[in-house]
Amino acid sequence: KHKGSIKDLIRFWNPKGAIVEGGIADPSQFTPSLFARHRLPVVYCDDDMREYRGVRTSVRLDSGEVADKATHALLDLDIGDYAFIGYHTPRDWATQRLSAFMEIVSKAGRHAHICNPNRHYLRIQDFYQTVSAFLAELPRPCGVMAVNDEIAYSVMQIASLLGIHIPNEMPIIGIDNDLLICENASPPLASVAPDFEASGYAAMEALCRRISDPSFPHETIYI
Repeated sequence: KHKGSIKDLIRFWNPKGAIVEGGIADPSQFTPSLFARHRLPVVYCDDDMREYRGVRTSVRLDSGEVADKATHALLDLDIGDYAFIGYHTPRDWATQRLSAFMEIVSKAGRHAHICNPNRHYLRIQDFYQTVSAFLAELPRPCGVMAVNDEIAYSVMQIASLLGIHIPNEMPIIGIDNDLLICENASPPLASVAPDFEASGYAAMEALCRRISDPSFPHETIYI
């Protein structure tokens, strides 16, 4: 909560290594140089730290592959139009999921509609208004892939307010298989489940390699 707190934690715990999860609020506090100064091996999990590629070890979920699964699940419905709803702030994994969606829908010869705000919103209401206007203009039926379950749930809420029937008029699929969201949505939300457990094991194995041999080459492992 205060500047230097990460350094203080490292000094206090004196760990043999660290795994940094990619959803951290402020990546600038967890730079490879910080851990290097403490001679602390580190592995990053699914991070968006582009500027440090090649100088840090990371485990990344293959966002293109999970988007491939979600898109093909929608295509199996055999309707003419498909839409993608992106994330409300710029993220690498969101861009990869969008790219996979666009490529697959295009190859299938179907119509793709894209709502990819991909910018920082000062108010979450602005994001809701953007998505609401987009959904209102979509043809029906239209299959919708949301970039993740959080956004899928928001899409379901907005569609309901617009009087759009789910799933008859707008079948929706998310990504991440967040059970708290999926099972409490009405109707329950379909979702693709990345292998987060395998990602965790791979991160620990990579960290063990770096602890055993600090000179081990940096690597990017895709799950």
